[in-house]
Amino acid sequence: GEKCWGYERNCGEEEWIYNDIRCDGPPQPWARDMPGKRERFWYEADFGYVKKHLDSMRPVCSPLSGKAVLDDFGQSELRCDEHMRVCLGKNLYADFRNL
Repeated sequence: GEKCWGYERNCGEEEWIYNDIRCDGPPQPWARDMPGKRERFWYEADFGYVKKHLDSMRPVCSPLSGKAVLDDFGQSELRCDEHMRVCLGKNLYADFRNL
């Protein structure tokens, strides 16, 4: 299949661009073997972390369907994960002058 980073939909581990995560050192309480260390690293510090947040994205503000676009930029949209730690937005204006 086509190579991917690991956070994309329909991207299995066998298709990752790289799949050579090495975690040296003695066993730890949180991961007793190499596969456990690799999995923990991937979910907490690698593209698994990105995937977790992308999969949990929900709309906060969405365009009104059928509403005419008033400018050349299109309609605004904001999507965030459940705790609003990670957000994706498009066509947003933020005024930080009075912060």
